[in-house]
Amino acid sequence: MVSLRDAQKQLTRQRLIDAAADSFRTRGYAATTIEDVANGAGATRATFYLHFRTKADLIDEVMSVVRSDAFELNERLDAVVRAGDRASLRAWLDAAFDFWDVVGPYAIAEEEAASLDAHTRRARSSQFNAGVSAIVRGLLARDGGDEDECRVRAVLAYAQLQSVFHRWMSVGWDIDRADALEVMTDMWLTALGTRGAR
Repeated sequence: MVSLRDAQKQLTRQRLIDAAADSFRTRGYAATTIEDVANGAGATRATFYLHFRTKADLIDEVMSVVRSDAFELNERLDAVVRAGDRASLRAWLDAAFDFWDVVGPYAIAEEEAASLDAHTRRARSSQFNAGVSAIVRGLLARDGGDEDECRVRAVLAYAQLQSVFHRWMSVGWDIDRADALEVMTDMWLTALGTRGAR
């Protein structure tokens, strides 16, 4: 059974996380201060340091849920690539677009943090690698062939998607989302299509 004191500590910690998530979403990582987070949680700077060592620790905590959801989305890529059909790939990309509608501002904050913190940079890189690895597994299972070639194809496709999302989050959609989805699907089909079709 959880003691009242432990429950209060957990509640305070969660309020700090929620306040940070809100500030990172609206202000970005660099502009968010520890005072902003503490004030948003109705706490003090000293209370912040009872729960977190740095602001980078806090972005890691905020992003842990996002990373978990992204990992689940990326794990589905393996089966989608194995299937190799347009409808499955389009459905996955559409789900990825929807996901970024929700998490984009947090991902931009994480990107800012990654430029300053090695741990955040590694976590971000791990996320990218998970997507690439899922594509590679799918390509190898479907077509066999050379793993290095599959990795190149996977990195280029996934990097393209990340680049579109970054631009979208930074400046907004300056192209029609539905058109972008159709073109991205066609581009991924070409990049990840069967080896014999090239």
